[in-house]
Amino acid sequence: MAIPFGAYKGLNSGIGVDALGTEEFRTRANAIFGLKGTEVQARTSPGWLTIERFDVLKAFCSEVAKAYLEAKTELHGDDEQNTGTLEHTYIEVPGPDARWWTEISDFALTYNGYDRGADVDSLAGIDKQVRQTWDDDATLSNDLEICRAVLFFEQRRFRHLDAEPAGDDNRFVRAILGQIRNLSGGQVLGPADELP
Repeated sequence: MAIPFGAYKGLNSGIGVDALGTEEFRTRANAIFGLKGTEVQARTSPGWLTIERFDVLKAFCSEVAKAYLEAKTELHGDDEQNTGTLEHTYIEVPGPDARWWTEISDFALTYNGYDRGADVDSLAGIDKQVRQTWDDDATLSNDLEICRAVLFFEQRRFRHLDAEPAGDDNRFVRAILGQIRNLSGGQVLGPADELP
């Protein structure tokens, strides 16, 4: 089971949920899930979820949901006029045959990891962790924000190299893009972030 600590801190949305970013919250989560406390995208050990742990997991999920609701209320207000009145735009995720510079690279830049609170070293660490898992067993994160952060980092990397991904790098970038498409249903919430 994945616990997206990076998303709680706003890595995906740019809006951190303060209550979920405290040392106290992380310490409790580590104790509940048997974690080390350093992972941005943490995973429980296989077989962790059992019927005996259901109530503990339910309480944790309720705490997370309450914190998100409080953050949303603080951001948008809680009066009835604000409920459901935000208009959303959507950004299409490029298809499997998309070209790097004109489609994938442009899409990657709709998510600006720097403006969402991550620095180069943090993004590099996330990218390295996701890439290592991909190289080891061809699995990818189920966290949309993590995948978008990785695609953004890869775009910046290849932009600085002034090259297109090739070989294993191309397969990895296209796998990340496919995972974003799968997790999002083919569209991500807009508008696009400002360019880095």
